[in-house]
Amino acid sequence: MINPRIHGPRLHFPWAKLVKALNEVRSARQIRPLYGAKTGPGLWLVGDEGVYLMPNTSAEKRTIVYARECDPAKLAFETWWGNKSATFGTGDGVEFIALQDIDAIAARFLENLKRPQHFCVDISEEEFTIGML
Repeated sequence: MINPRIHGPRLHFPWAKLVKALNEVRSARQIRPLYGAKTGPGLWLVGDEGVYLMPNTSAEKRTIVYARECDPAKLAFETWWGNKSATFGTGDGVEFIALQDIDAIAARFLENLKRPQHFCVDISEEEFTIGML
């Protein structure tokens, strides 16, 4: 997953909250395209007012899960904006994360009988990668 506008450190999304968003994707009747491209079911990584994950469904109300480092409801503007700028950059944007990729990482994690605490997105200038802690 390459996106040169994304750069910076790791973002942490609470797994317990993310499960609700994943269940919305699994039960969705319709999946929304991203910029006209059919992507299949998954989550959108969104950078605008904060950085968050949301289902790519057509539901009117969707679960929004903010990165703990970029949550405008919990952090001072200078904090979340600084973290958003350091990770996603200063512009707005959306990236797609496939449900099958998230499920594959979760399955490997759960095989070891561990309960995930966070879904993580590691960001560099060339790409972003996903994982769990």
